[in-house]
Amino acid sequence: MADTNALQAIEMTVYDTAGLTASLAALNGSGVPNRLKVLKMYNASDTDITLSLNGSTDQDFIQSGGTFILDLQANNDRASGGGGSWHVAKNQIIYGSGSAGTGNLYIIGYY
Repeated sequence: MADTNALQAIEMTVYDTAGLTASLAALNGSGVPNRLKVLKMYNASDTDITLSLNGSTDQDFIQSGGTFILDLQANNDRASGGGGSWHVAKNQIIYGSGSAGTGNLYIIGYY
């Protein structure tokens, strides 16, 4: 029987920042394949990226060489196995905009 409390990772998404424009566009195709407890992004490019979860509003920012970590598992209610804690929804698309750059944005997730 599989350990349902074991941390698992999604396949990493690699986005080539040469495709960035001034308009928000999907960075991870059709979204994350699972509900995530931890979302991590590393901007290994030479350009800054504006981030959005809804595709229409600028909501966050990751600078060139920067790391963005959203840990929704921290301080959860362990007595209920983390039940009721926050998560990034399955199929959530992460949108970004900026100037075309050289290098990649890496999107990593854990569930």
